[in-house]
Amino acid sequence: MLSLSLPTWGADQADLQKFNLKQKDESKPLDLSGADLRNYKLQGSQVSFKNANLSHANLHNVDLSAVDLSLADLTQADLENANLSDTKLTHANLQNANLISANLEHADLTHANLNHASLFSANMSSANLSFVDLTCANLNDANLMNANVAHANISSATFVNTLTTDIQNYESVIDNKTACE
Repeated sequence: MLSLSLPTWGADQADLQKFNLKQKDESKPLDLSGADLRNYKLQGSQVSFKNANLSHANLHNVDLSAVDLSLADLTQADLENANLSDTKLTHANLQNANLISANLEHADLTHANLNHASLFSANMSSANLSFVDLTCANLNDANLMNANVAHANISSATFVNTLTTDIQNYESVIDNKTACE
């Protein structure tokens, strides 16, 4: 069962209708590409967006804590200030996503694509970043304390003022020179 609390601003009726239509047929992944879902309250692990298309969606300030977003397409999604703590983002595509000031504490991002993502001031403490592609990502002012970065690709990523205390498995990180365009 989906718990949805709608604010008086942010999402429009067309986005809500698109969401409701897709929820009726649970055999197909949700298609919310380009949807404006700002400030939606999507409560708890009952909600599964596994394999969902959320590319170009506006998820600014959305609460997706403990939600299953594995295999989701979040390409160029706006997740600024989003709560993604304890969220499952394994194999998710977050290429060019805006994750400025997002809370990704304890999130599982194993094998996620964060190529060219903006993670400026993101909280990724205790997150699982194993095999993550962070090529050309902006991690300036981010918090990576206690994060597992086993086999992560950080080629040409920026780490100005990034907290890396007690980072795990750094010796296996991949760091090649790459041209970022």
